[in-house]
Amino acid sequence: MKYRTLTVGAGDIVKRAIEFGEFLNAEKRGRSGQWLDWLETECGVHRRTAQRCQQLAEPENKAKLIAAMAGLNDLASFSLNKAYALIREPSTKPPPTPSDSYDRYQDKLIKKLMGMKLETAESMVAETKKKLSEAIAEMKRVTAAQH
Repeated sequence: MKYRTLTVGAGDIVKRAIEFGEFLNAEKRGRSGQWLDWLETECGVHRRTAQRCQQLAEPENKAKLIAAMAGLNDLASFSLNKAYALIREPSTKPPPTPSDSYDRYQDKLIKKLMGMKLETAESMVAETKKKLSEAIAEMKRVTAAQH
């Protein structure tokens, strides 16, 4: 699928951009180090355009866009620029807490570990535990020095 296919059929360009973003998100998960090379050679699309399509395809953004498009009589009037503006509007959700961020990073770490060989995963966990213990010890030292 090439980016140029997005420009055909202006009436559903936002839908096509979302589909392309979903495709790119799936491909990116499987192409860690070669992502940008693959993007350029196989898709012929600029990195920023790809990022914008990927943003449109994020579940929260996709839901917001689908809801907006459902209320339109003239889908052709809903441009990519309007879609990008809509997803940039401030969310009514409360801002994430530090715990939310930690949980997301923890989930990503576990997902990465699950893709490793057992021996490698065990080694990485041991190394991470050591670094976390060192970080906590440093935090304790700093806190003690402040009091």
